[in-house]
Amino acid sequence: MKEFGITQTALTALETEEQRQELIVTAMKRKLKEDYERWRKEVEKRDKEIQKTDTNYDAKEIKFERERSDSLKWLKLKTK
Repeated sequence: MKEFGITQTALTALETEEQRQELIVTAMKRKLKEDYERWRKEVEKRDKEIQKTDTNYDAKEIKFERERSDSLKWLKLKTK
């Protein structure tokens, strides 16, 4: 119960078993929702980092191709 923020005092303060169950279920739902949101934000952050890395890689690859083609510029024939 400590994982969900429920103390023994809070449970004993409630009069009926239904109230206790409702408190437990509500606390569990709240905790699970918080954990899910935290996990979702971490996944989004990781996805953004991956996307940024992919973009940087693509840009570097294009730059490398451009530099490689420019290194043999003197070999190209101008036909104009």
